Amino acid sequence: MSEEITFGGWLKQRRRESGVTQEELADSIDCALTTLQKIEGGGRRPSVQIAQLLADYLNIATDEHEAFITFARSGRLARIHSLSEPGEISVRAPWRNVYLHQTNLPAVLTPLIGREQEQALALRYLLNPKMRMLTLTGAPGIGKTRLALQVASDLVERFEDGAYLVELATVTDPDLVMLAVARTLGLKDIADEPVQSVLMDYVRDRKMLLVLDNFEQVLDAAASIVKLMEASPWLKMLVTSREALHVRGEKRLPVHTLGMPDQAFLSKIAPDREHTIASLARYPSIQLFVERAQDVSPDFELTHDNASDVAMLCIGLEGLPLAIELAAARANQLTIAEMRSALDNRLNLLTGGGQDLPARHRTLKNAVEWSYDLLDESEQALFVRLGVFAGGCTLSAIQAVSETVDGDRNGVAGSASSPTLDIVLALVDKSLVRRQAPGMNPMPINRSGVEGVDVLPAEAQFGMLETIRDYALERLAARGEAEAVLERHARYFLALAREAQPQLDKVNQKWWMNRLNLENDNFRAALGWSLATGSDAAFEIGLGIGAALVNFWLRQGFVTEGKRWLNRLLVRLDPRLESAAQAVGDEEAVVQALTLHPLVSSASQVLRGMEVLSSRLQHVDDARRYLGVGLALTRHIGDRSEEAHVLYQLGSLSNVLCDYDLAIRYLQDALAIKRGIEGWDERNIAGTLSAYSWALAGSGRFADALAYEEENLAINRRLGEAEGVGRSLYGLAEITRWMGDYAATSRYAEQMLEIARTLGNLEGEAHALSTLGAVARVEGRLDEAQAYLNDSLRRFNSLELQPGALDCIAHLAQVAADQRDARRAGVLAGAHLALYTAIGEPQLAVDTGNDSVFANLRAQAGAATWDSAWTEGQGMTMPQVIAYVLDGE
Repeated sequence: MSEEITFGGWLKQRRRESGVTQEELADSIDCALTTLQKIEGGGRRPSVQIAQLLADYLNIATDEHEAFITFARSGRLARIHSLSEPGEISVRAPWRNVYLHQTNLPAVLTPLIGREQEQALALRYLLNPKMRMLTLTGAPGIGKTRLALQVASDLVERFEDGAYLVELATVTDPDLVMLAVARTLGLKDIADEPVQSVLMDYVRDRKMLLVLDNFEQVLDAAASIVKLMEASPWLKMLVTSREALHVRGEKRLPVHTLGMPDQAFLSKIAPDREHTIASLARYPSIQLFVERAQDVSPDFELTHDNASDVAMLCIGLEGLPLAIELAAARANQLTIAEMRSALDNRLNLLTGGGQDLPARHRTLKNAVEWSYDLLDESEQALFVRLGVFAGGCTLSAIQAVSETVDGDRNGVAGSASSPTLDIVLALVDKSLVRRQAPGMNPMPINRSGVEGVDVLPAEAQFGMLETIRDYALERLAARGEAEAVLERHARYFLALAREAQPQLDKVNQKWWMNRLNLENDNFRAALGWSLATGSDAAFEIGLGIGAALVNFWLRQGFVTEGKRWLNRLLVRLDPRLESAAQAVGDEEAVVQALTLHPLVSSASQVLRGMEVLSSRLQHVDDARRYLGVGLALTRHIGDRSEEAHVLYQLGSLSNVLCDYDLAIRYLQDALAIKRGIEGWDERNIAGTLSAYSWALAGSGRFADALAYEEENLAINRRLGEAEGVGRSLYGLAEITRWMGDYAATSRYAEQMLEIARTLGNLEGEAHALSTLGAVARVEGRLDEAQAYLNDSLRRFNSLELQPGALDCIAHLAQVAADQRDARRAGVLAGAHLALYTAIGEPQLAVDTGNDSVFANLRAQAGAATWDSAWTEGQGMTMPQVIAYVLDGE
């Protein structure tokens, strides 16, 4: 038997079984009532002192106090495993059982060889309460990451809140490091808060280990890492880097090459061959070679015939783990003597070059170059072209990007008889390419929009170690192919982004979100290339990718990063666009300059994308300004089609801000343009009708609003657009609710809910349930209303859609007021106002004025009771409010 349990839920159950009220328990342990309520609601962890008092109060055995306090302080879901005792005991005393600690660390599949001393030192340092950061330093290929993963795995049970690997191999912008950490921990953009602040709040009371891998390329982010450690006395960092961070609290542990025999040892060893083998087998470099050689050739052994050659090979590779593994991967193809001969020749050729590089770096490069030279021509050509992919790639991407100029899709570098897959698998066999686990399920679809690909099948993912990828890129440049292949890479991912863009509003949106997420590093690489390259052609690709990825960034929670990319693109168009306020201040000059730019047609699309992302971050003024510049630009150049898009967004933004008269003017103009252009997409017209209908309803013109929304519904039904039908039904439900026709509202909302469930559209379900809850409240079905609204709140919360969640909280506050529950109503109303004020929309908070149901409730319950509840709600965060609501079920 197994189940999931939280400390707060467990404590509430034990308290209720004992017949003790929250007030009585709070008095018994000398704890504030609000603190206990938050602990039981999951919104707060007990301090060590409170956990100790609870242990005493609950008569927990003295020898179990430490485990009980760990359970209390974990503040997270813990999976309970039954032991030999009955399941009832497992649930009643979960601290006695095994926890599955939170971690994203990959499973350790092979033993760590030759690192006993470094491993022991690292564990000792990180277990020292005064030690906050340990940096493993060393050359590329030295094994820093492998050692860090082993140490973190050894320590995972010592960190209540988990151990997490933050991979920075594809992050080159120091400003994106905090975003990478946040995403690893499952955090996304939160209103107007900088990600650094969100992270600092998150780690403040957590005992956690962060493994930051490949930090050498983002050293300027070191100060941000220090701020995180300053925010939490229990947070520890394990960093891998080619050089130290040079910050306070850092302890450095150099990772050296693996132990190997030297020439003198080989000349002095005893003539007894068995003794020679036993002596050599003790060296870690030789142990690693033998184990990896047995991976490809199970019968491989260290014998008296090959022992000396193996030893000399490891000496020639200077004990560098990656170099040894590359060599061992050839054990099924070459004899050890042949390996030695090839490597010796290569090393002799390169001894005079690259003296500015560390010796070990030269050795690694030599080892990779040696492997490269053993490839045939088609393998070499594909290997270097694979270097343009960041974070991995699919076979279809490889085919599209690596095909020859004459369009041959079956082979590369003039070797038409060699299928691309066979060449890739050959590179996998040679340990130059890694086969990664598939990132998603198959969905065969037409891919005619992507160059060189007809169908997207279920594909394996392939990738390279970053050190090998660096070498591949260097060779690509040496062959004179870099710009051509990088451009093909960028164009492929531009086509993919554009193909995915309309799919994110359709039934297979989840599949496409996974697809884009899998390729996110490649999108970043393509955007970076387009900005770094001086040509307008490259920059145009970047503008297209940026405009196409807006909805992906929005839905995936990459809003801050997306806005950074679009901002960089806009600055490249005109430096005055770096700030929305500056752009508006110089609007005439900016528009004049953009008009003369050869890529002016793309500028407005990027400005519209900035509005979308700025609105999600609650930067409403910026959103309005970007659209204002975009509107002036489209009118100046006479682009009526783009003008209609900008007017639609301005109207939609005005709807959000409840400026319905302005919204009507914008949307009327947008509709007039769209209907006046022959062949305009009907789906797009339908969306504009819906926004126009909303504006009309907001102005009290309900009959007109219904007419336009019904026209929208008819278009979507004719086109077979289920998602569009659902959105139309929601619009009709809201309009009829405002009109007081609750029977019609319920009918529309139930139809919408059925469609959303069929499509797996959680956001649609959330809106439908919220509407049904609002109607049930008005009709006096308060228990039903609460159930609907709680279900809606769960969905909005899982999607991290704050406005929807806050609307649920507003309705729930009114339900509590109707139930005459002054305390609950006061908490929810206070929290609602505080949270809406925090995101810059206080006008959308619930009405608590003199004529409201809340004012009457305050008069009946007494000012002291109401004000206390109100103050408690005002101090709550969104997670605390949600826990408060849902924990009361």
